Amino acid sequence: MTRKGLGSELKRPRPRHPNTALATLLNEEQLSRHFQQHFQRRSQHFGGAPSIDFTVSMSRRSNRGRNSPLSSSVTAALTSDSDDDVCGTRTPDWTMASEQSTAVDSYNARHSIISRSASFRTERTHSNNLVKARRERSYAVFLAILSVGLYLLHMIKEPFHGNYNNSNSWSSSSHRSPAASRLSMSVIQPEDFASSAQLKNNKADDGGLKIIWLMSFPNSGTSYTVRLLRFLTMEYSASNYGEEYGHVVADSVPALPSQPQGPFWMDEPSGVEKGFTYPTKHVLTKTHCGARCAACPPLMYAESTYSFQRRCFEGRRYYNEKGELKKKVDVYGPENVKKAIHLFRNPFDNVVSRYHHQWRYGPLVDQTTKHEGMPTREEFREHCFRMNDWRAGPERVSILFTDEILDLMAKVPCRAEFFRYIEWHNLAFVTSRDLGIPTMVLYYDWFETKFDDAAATLLEFLEVERKGHELELVPGKFYTDYFLPEEQAAVHQLFRLIASRETWKYTQRFFTDEDGKASYSAAQ
Repeated sequence: MTRKGLGSELKRPRPRHPNTALATLLNEEQLSRHFQQHFQRRSQHFGGAPSIDFTVSMSRRSNRGRNSPLSSSVTAALTSDSDDDVCGTRTPDWTMASEQSTAVDSYNARHSIISRSASFRTERTHSNNLVKARRERSYAVFLAILSVGLYLLHMIKEPFHGNYNNSNSWSSSSHRSPAASRLSMSVIQPEDFASSAQLKNNKADDGGLKIIWLMSFPNSGTSYTVRLLRFLTMEYSASNYGEEYGHVVADSVPALPSQPQGPFWMDEPSGVEKGFTYPTKHVLTKTHCGARCAACPPLMYAESTYSFQRRCFEGRRYYNEKGELKKKVDVYGPENVKKAIHLFRNPFDNVVSRYHHQWRYGPLVDQTTKHEGMPTREEFREHCFRMNDWRAGPERVSILFTDEILDLMAKVPCRAEFFRYIEWHNLAFVTSRDLGIPTMVLYYDWFETKFDDAAATLLEFLEVERKGHELELVPGKFYTDYFLPEEQAAVHQLFRLIASRETWKYTQRFFTDEDGKASYSAAQ
């Protein structure tokens, strides 16, 4: 069977000649001398046989590149070994010469095959190198495009920490009003300008029921704050998330009839709440906005100011369709949002409370199973380090995490939760400022340390009188000791690094004592 591409001269594979690469290693003169010596050795047993002059011509193929293999040919001429042969006194042995010529032809054929084989191997190597080079260039171009895209995404999603003014430009000056209550609670007043929502729709001044947001990062004391205000005012409250307590059993009812997208009244009250009334001026509405997912990769909680604000207006409506309860997410307009309460909780307590909620109701447990009791400190830390390892890869390639942040938070339990906490509060301040609505900052721990003052300030901000009684708060939900002093110090540095001016102003109290010293240093 003929070997494809190597000519029809070979019927079977032959051993490789030790001088296969001569055509590419020797020049013409050296190759001619090599064949001359070789055939003379082969012809020694033909006494008086004519010698053969070899001429080797070597040239590159015209259609090859500079490094293409040499093509060569061998020609032979019969000459006499003595002057007698030239004068014709001796008759050459033409039979012997014919054999020599046949040998030359055989070597020419073999050398041609070798040259073509070497050429084929070189061409294949050259082709492979070209493919490899193209792949490397394509990969480099892909990385460049990806880097530019991630940079642009970062620029779009990064919240701007300046302030908006009448000239439609950003400035770095602060415009916070002085404290407005006996508790020195901060009420951030808007500038004297029409917000974007008011410019789009002037129905905000029609005298109807308006919305006061309770903006909170999940598990920062939202449920207790809502229920407390319901009992103090004896009025129902609303939520962006349909029914809040227990299982959904009925259609969601909009709090504003002219705004079916949301918010919605909470579950039908039971027991003592049956005596409550519907508010006529302001309805307290729970919203968590965006950037709040738990146990998720950075891609899922990376929010721009627009996407974060849009989720503040998302209403989750449940409705019955042919006996099947379905859910639909709509977005209502900003024109009826008049005020906001910005709730803060100690970040260490908040992170552990988030874990408790996920452990009891979230994706960390089968929905058909109900855990009894609470997980221990060791279980919390084990879970956190497992989450750190699970999300280490996405965090390393995410534009949200710089090397400085990753090095700083490398050994902090549930490090991504602290990043989400800071990001959420940064964007919440941007949202309330962009809407131009008065915003009251409230600390959850005040309900345990200064309840009366906190309740009075809240009622004053809501513009409603106290009609009911207070709701007992379960004390002792503090979890700072779940973290080592060096871990608390790392979280402190993270806040100083990425928190906005407003966020840092209202969270630095969680890391320092009354004397301004680090609160975690005493625990060392």
